[in-house]
Amino acid sequence: MKHGWWTLAAALVLPVAVGCSVLGRGVGGGSGVSDSTFVSTIVALRRIGADSSLDSMARDSARRTLLRDNGLTVERLEEAARSMAADPEHALAVWREIDERIDREHAPPSMRAPKAPARK
Repeated sequence: MKHGWWTLAAALVLPVAVGCSVLGRGVGGGSGVSDSTFVSTIVALRRIGADSSLDSMARDSARRTLLRDNGLTVERLEEAARSMAADPEHALAVWREIDERIDREHAPPSMRAPKAPARK
């Protein structure tokens, strides 16, 4: 079954809306997607989606390449997002990290907060 990018977006937003899954644990229960991979992939997908220099074909190609380079499929990423609903505190921490990274990228260099130390 072919999944559209809107399906991926809906699957990523749904856990947050439901009351969304602390970094260092895997996001997707049985999906095998680590928090760091999930966060960096979602941030990069948002960056691709916001890139006005890409036409729809280039955007789709960039998304496929990103997923492939991270060893992911749309289905696996969707499953990881859905599984976060089982641990709302964890989901919230993951989504906050995504938002913080995006905010850091869009802030002028003089206003960027230092990167938080890696969590073990």
